[in-house]
Order: sequence, then C-alpha cells, then structure tokens
Amino acid sequence: MNISDVASTLLSHLAVCGVSAQDLTGSPGRPAGAAEGPPAVLLVLEGVLARRRAGSAVSMGLAGAGQAIGMEGPEDDAVWLTSGRAARVSMHDVLAIEPGLLAQLRMADLAAKTDALRQEVLRHARLTLVQRLAALLHDVHQSGGQKRVALRQSDLADLLHVRRAG
Repeated sequence: MNISDVASTLLSHLAVCGVSAQDLTGSPGRPAGAAEGPPAVLLVLEGVLARRRAGSAVSMGLAGAGQAIGMEGPEDDAVWLTSGRAARVSMHDVLAIEPGLLAQLRMADLAAKTDALRQEVLRHARLTLVQRLAALLHDVHQSGGQKRVALRQSDLADLLHVRRAG
C-alpha cells in the first residue's frame, strides 16, 4: 500500500480504534510542538511548517498538509511558517496501532522527510541566498497555497542558516 497522506491515514485508523486527537492551530513563527506533556505526533491538516531538529533553528525542509511531525520522537521539531491546523496524538496511541500499518506509516514519513532534506541540501549547495529565499517562498506557496510568510527577518535567517548583516 502506498501511503501519500500520513496524517489522514493515521487519523482515520485511530478514529476507528476510538482514539481522539487534540485539535491545534498554528501561527507563523511559533513552534509546532509547544504543548507540554507526554511525547506526541503532530499531524498537519493545513498550513506549512519548517522541519528542524530539537534545539536547532536550521530548516531541514518543509512539511505540509498530510505529513507528520514527531514520528521519530522528541528530536523531531518544526516551526509554523504559515497559519495552520494540526491534530496532536499521543505517541502511546500511535505505537499501539497494528505493527504492519505503523511500519508503512513510518516509512512514508521517512520518505517525505528524506525528500524534504534532500531538496534543502541541494539548495544550499547550488543556489545563492536570494535564490534560496525565493525557493523557500515558492515551496511554501506550493505546499500550502499561501502567498505570505509572516516571519521576522531573524527567523528567516535562522531557517536559511545565514547571519544578517549589521
């Protein structure tokens, strides 16, 4: 089975099992996993996030609707680039699903993360800073249909791994 929408597949399966998810809204510049409590997976329903490792501000690619943040545990992190909506599900509930389906979901999530990271590395290697910024804005538009990214210049500089002049 080819799983292209990890979030919907996981939410559907958990709903059949009687597990509910916490509905969250995201604002540009805010961390995606801000809620305290036990480890959880964030299922992106709307909007665009920049993937990153916990404790780092450097973008490791984008995550849009249908993707998951946190499948690999608390070291997976993200920051909202646009307004959005997500469902938060405890890691305990995710790990309780049928092992074959869980393996397929994790492989689909890993493939999405690998592709996003590959694109980000290629940009850093081949493009100028202005071209990287344009590519980021283009990808945000393609992923979420939004034309604005309401982030501070310092946040964009961190995501692109550059220092601002001045």
